[in-house]
Amino acid sequence: MAQNNIPKYDPHKESRTHFASRLLSEGFPLDEVLSLMDKIGFLSFSDVITEYLGTKKISVTSLMATLGMSNATYYKYTNKDNKKHRNPSRNVILRMALALHLSLDETQILLKSANRAALTGTNARDIIIMNAVIKTNKAENDDDEIDYFDIVNDELTAKNFPDLCGDNPEDKN
Repeated sequence: MAQNNIPKYDPHKESRTHFASRLLSEGFPLDEVLSLMDKIGFLSFSDVITEYLGTKKISVTSLMATLGMSNATYYKYTNKDNKKHRNPSRNVILRMALALHLSLDETQILLKSANRAALTGTNARDIIIMNAVIKTNKAENDDDEIDYFDIVNDELTAKNFPDLCGDNPEDKN
């Protein structure tokens, strides 16, 4: 990326999340976007998920109901003042991405914000999950009756991979 081709970030015009998504959509290499975002500063998981909920016009209660989790679990993930605060597991984040119909780029940003590994094309399990994320994002409308959780979990277990429900009991609260 040539110095004069680096887009300028204006926090009054767009969020950091949208800025990163825009750069990725415009074809900027992921490593260069990550480097640029390091200079700007990453948002926390709490900031990014709150922004996505607002953009998608979905309430915390609705998201948690879709995921089969309690609001208390969500606030444990997002309230930094809570002594029990922790970032969600990678599986929880991926389930959130599917529930919110996030794009692959948005999913990668959400994973990064929680210091979780990005989805990669070098891992068969990740490719199955990437396929589900892309299909979910391309769904024509939110009334789509397709249950992407079941589809991705069926595909994962058929290939002898762990599903997105995980073994962590807290992920199921």
